[in-house]
Amino acid sequence: MLQLGDETVQLAAANIAEVETVDVVTGRISLFKDEATVAWEVVAQAPIKALLQYVPALTLCRDSACKGDCQFFHPAVDESVEHIFMNVWARRFSTVDGSRTEASNADLFQALVRIPSSALKHLQRAITPGYYFEPRSGDGYNAHAGFSVIWLPGKDRAQVLRIAQTTDKVVAITRLNRRFGVRVRESDEPAVHKLLKPEVEYVKVRIAAKFRLHPLPHGMQRKHLVALLKQWNWAARPLQVLKGDAAGSAWEVGSDVEPPGQALAAAGSYVLISKLRDASTQHRSSGVTAPPRTKKLLYDDPEVRADSSAGKAQQADVGQLRTEFTQVLATSNSNLQQDISRQLSAQMQQIESLLNKKPRTE
Repeated sequence: MLQLGDETVQLAAANIAEVETVDVVTGRISLFKDEATVAWEVVAQAPIKALLQYVPALTLCRDSACKGDCQFFHPAVDESVEHIFMNVWARRFSTVDGSRTEASNADLFQALVRIPSSALKHLQRAITPGYYFEPRSGDGYNAHAGFSVIWLPGKDRAQVLRIAQTTDKVVAITRLNRRFGVRVRESDEPAVHKLLKPEVEYVKVRIAAKFRLHPLPHGMQRKHLVALLKQWNWAARPLQVLKGDAAGSAWEVGSDVEPPGQALAAAGSYVLISKLRDASTQHRSSGVTAPPRTKKLLYDDPEVRADSSAGKAQQADVGQLRTEFTQVLATSNSNLQQDISRQLSAQMQQIESLLNKKPRTE
């Protein structure tokens, strides 16, 4: 619908039919090449098809006699689901560090999907080498607010999987680049963090933006940085070590407030703080969302064309005014320069005339 007037328009409520829908959630599927046992050439040719064939948890159970103890997905009793993927978008092949690349050179494949809400727990707990499922916000561009991740540095996949299987309140394992961790519900994060990482002080901060701290003293660890952030009275959380240099080490921290300053004192020197990026991504929506044929019909409408022509005419008038103003300004400057030149010339002539006069003799 394209609104051309200034009055509010809404659909007639009496003509709206009831529609049955399935509750859905958004998530991101990742398949890492170094763990997967499927041939990567197969994934490169048709990644979604390869995932459906490789990961049993992505297939609906068709056995009416199944008791629900197989690896396939079992919808709720009152739920009618034809496919586990309602939508698939944002497919990408990338390196392990996150840079987009060709499928043949990629280290992992990722895609955003919408799935039935009843499948969320099932897909997170599914264990297939190289496969990971991460809940996301509705649009897929931010982390899910109901879950948190506790990273376990220095531990490989097998160790983290063993921890997840023996620790209550752990929902699933997860991976980012070369790091592994466990996912828990946001309300359970303090207790699980204290259990798995008692030597590290728990800091709960909403990550709205990320910052780079450099130069920091060489050898600074997470607990040292937590103490330093407290001294600065800055509610921030250390995220990861960044590449430093001879001047000092560097860290990435996250926070929902700006730092107290751009240069803060530490260890007899100053640490420079630079903003890397905002965690939330803003996305602009186009004015009209429609197929090309529909847009052509819209913009062939005389009223729409008239509005467009009026806008173009107004822009042309503004451009003409700017041109005229520039010309007037240039003319004024030229006239001013000519007046000054004439006045200077007249004064010089008077001076020369006085100098050329001979003194009178009596």
